[in-house]
Amino acid sequence: MEPFRRKTLIVAGAGTGLVLLAWAVSFWIPFGPFGSLDGLNDLRRAVRDSDALEISEIDFDMDAGLVHRNPFRLEGGERVREFLNQLATDRQGGTCKCHGDFVFVFKRGEEELARVSYHHGTHLRWGGGGWKGDQYLTRSSTIAMPQWLESQGYARLEEARLKEVERQGK
Repeated sequence: MEPFRRKTLIVAGAGTGLVLLAWAVSFWIPFGPFGSLDGLNDLRRAVRDSDALEISEIDFDMDAGLVHRNPFRLEGGERVREFLNQLATDRQGGTCKCHGDFVFVFKRGEEELARVSYHHGTHLRWGGGGWKGDQYLTRSSTIAMPQWLESQGYARLEEARLKEVERQGK
């Protein structure tokens, strides 16, 4: 009887190890080594009470440092949610070294809920947010978001996108 009990414990121990491994992997897959793979939902939750989105171009001046140019304010929670619906990501990763080309500041009244920079027409960085790397927009989102903003009265991102398309000869 003793050898049977020992084998049962070994099998039970191995089974428990597999269950623990499966449990650990279930947490690693959605969050990955860089944080949540569903970062846009994290952002949507953080700004769900936003009633305005402020957008501006980021420029660097040797004397003044970072300068925000061509500001635009998108009013209303529904319009902010429509903006967020234009965003889709397909991967996340490291970060470039720049401050970004544009910045999106989500607000509730005068309170800043989140600040997200837009880099090279391809990815977003949430400074102080829950992302451990940049969120890369899908190809369709890199087109849809600037075009939607243009339809709302802010053409600067679409102009920058078209300029980059022309530069790359695509």
